[in-house]
Amino acid sequence: MVSKKEKREIAFMLSAVMIVAVVGFGLQAVVPGNSSSIAGHAISLDSEAPTYSGVLYLLEEACFQVNPDLSGTCDELCAEQSATCIPLEDNCDTVSEYTCHCCEDLSG
Repeated sequence: MVSKKEKREIAFMLSAVMIVAVVGFGLQAVVPGNSSSIAGHAISLDSEAPTYSGVLYLLEEACFQVNPDLSGTCDELCAEQSATCIPLEDNCDTVSEYTCHCCEDLSG
């Protein structure tokens, strides 16, 4: 058997869920603009956005490190090898003692 206290707790939980649902649907109806669902708008399947596995693939397949000779910038060192500098720990346009990170263009 369900006691009186348990019935009150169940009723409280159900009423809390109903209040949240009413407020959610109310906000969705009040928000101007697109009539599509608000749920999931923060997460989109943008084909232009890099994924974690895609970034790892690029780093493994297209990127390499170049030890700087302190006579040129990382931009210049990467350009000599037909690649583009990507700044990780350092800036590409300054002379640095850190390793330069260069990535080739895989789009072609």
